Amino acid sequence: MAKQRTDRLNSLLKEVISDVIRKDVRNPHVNELLTVTRVEITKDLHYAKVYISVIGTDTEKAETLNALQTAAGFIAVTASKKLSCATFLN
Repeated sequence: MAKQRTDRLNSLLKEVISDVIRKDVRNPHVNELLTVTRVEITKDLHYAKVYISVIGTDTEKAETLNALQTAAGFIAVTASKKLSCATFLN
C-alpha cells in the first residue's frame, strides 16, 4: 500500500516539477531541451531526488545543471504550492 502511494507521488511530482521548470523558472541558462526523467521520494516524504536529461553541448548541460541547482529552493516551494492546490481540487 505504501509502495503504491510513493509511486503515485513520484509520478505526480515528476509532472509538477517538470511543469514548474518549464513555466516558472525564468533563467536563460536553463536549456529548453530538458526532461525530468524520474523522481524518487523518500519513505518519510521529506526529500525527493530528481533526475533530469538535457540535450545539448557539455557547456549547455553544465549551465542548465548549475541554474537548476541555484533555483532548487524556488522549484521546491513552487511545486509544493502547486501540489497543495491540486490536492484540494481533487
